[in-house]
Amino acid sequence: MMYTAALTILFASCFIIHQASAIYLEPDCGTVDLNSKNSNPWMALIRNKTDFLCTGTLISNQFILTAASCIINRNQILVRLGESQNLTTAEEYSVKKAYVHVNFSSKTLENNIALLEFHKVVIFQPHIRPICIFISPKMKSWKDRAISFRSTFWVQNPNGFVADNWVVDRDNRNCDNPFGWLVTESQICVGPANLDSCSPGNPISRVYKYENSLRHIQLGLLSSCSSNGIYTDVVSFSTWIMERVWDIEIIMN
Repeated sequence: MMYTAALTILFASCFIIHQASAIYLEPDCGTVDLNSKNSNPWMALIRNKTDFLCTGTLISNQFILTAASCIINRNQILVRLGESQNLTTAEEYSVKKAYVHVNFSSKTLENNIALLEFHKVVIFQPHIRPICIFISPKMKSWKDRAISFRSTFWVQNPNGFVADNWVVDRDNRNCDNPFGWLVTESQICVGPANLDSCSPGNPISRVYKYENSLRHIQLGLLSSCSSNGIYTDVVSFSTWIMERVWDIEIIMN
């Protein structure tokens, strides 16, 4: 049950809720064990009983971040973590509840963001770890200065594995958008798109240094692609994510 907390959110003073860090949703996030065979331990494979549906990312010990367009009207969703070409220790989790953004538009794909909550808590291991999510909307300016992102996606074969590709940040005003609508401030346009990896929910990220620690930060999730990739800007939805993961209501004064 949600409780209401009237908060004047002063991120400059680095408030802390639910033992989260001052800057990240999950304190123990975004690092890769050099001895692990999985270089993307936050990648989640979302499927139902018969088919692969899309991609997601582990962002806490009980939540997956993905695209609303992937899971809306879907039943019996399952999530596999720790999947890798060189690893056979993947774990599967059933979904307790799906949160789809109330303003998601299937026509324009605005607000194309969703969360999946597991029945049970994930135990972090070297090959299963969360990616970092900024909890301050003010970090959007850091993202806006980026000229490239690390794109991670599933390449499907009988075993499934994760591969990386660098994509260039494109100016939203010059985005080649075949759907005829303008890219908004809560979306990121990058290109050229890798048409072999157009799975909704694919993350784009960058490495960020905070308190002498390098962390992988998720900045976007794939919404659609043609010649360009259109991503939901994750930082723009940091409050929406916090409210559901931490089970609070944040009132901006």
